[in-house]
Amino acid sequence: MATLRITRAVNLLHRQFSGFNLGPIQRMSHLHTTRAIGTVFRIDRPAQFVSLNNLRDNKGSRKTKKRVGRGHGSGHGKTCGRGQKGQKSRSGNSKPGPGFEGGQTPLMRVFPKRGFKNAHARDLQPLNLDKIQHWINTGRLDASKPITLKSIYDANLV
Repeated sequence: MATLRITRAVNLLHRQFSGFNLGPIQRMSHLHTTRAIGTVFRIDRPAQFVSLNNLRDNKGSRKTKKRVGRGHGSGHGKTCGRGQKGQKSRSGNSKPGPGFEGGQTPLMRVFPKRGFKNAHARDLQPLNLDKIQHWINTGRLDASKPITLKSIYDANLV
């Protein structure tokens, strides 16, 4: 009875590590031959050497792109993962721009435009008699000569 159990266990181990049912470590290191010693694996030597014709990327390093709209068997057919209806399911959908209020009339369209902004307007500065008197008192303007806009401009007062 004990010998039968041992032979069954040996047959099971032999079947498990013979190549028909590869273990997880054998699957991961397919370039090396492995030998089972009890439950411990030992890598002996490379089964094939690295050359240009057997170079490969690591498994999972390159992700394949999601192909949508290729039938319902793919899992991304018909609606292509966008759901049924709504703004996000429509083509050409992008996030709505600033000022969009979900269909409600935006605030910038509710109020009318008033007036205009002249692009060519000059920035005028007021010139009071009080300022002119102050410039005369401090000596920046000569009161003996007639005061004109040119004399004020030449004195760098405006």
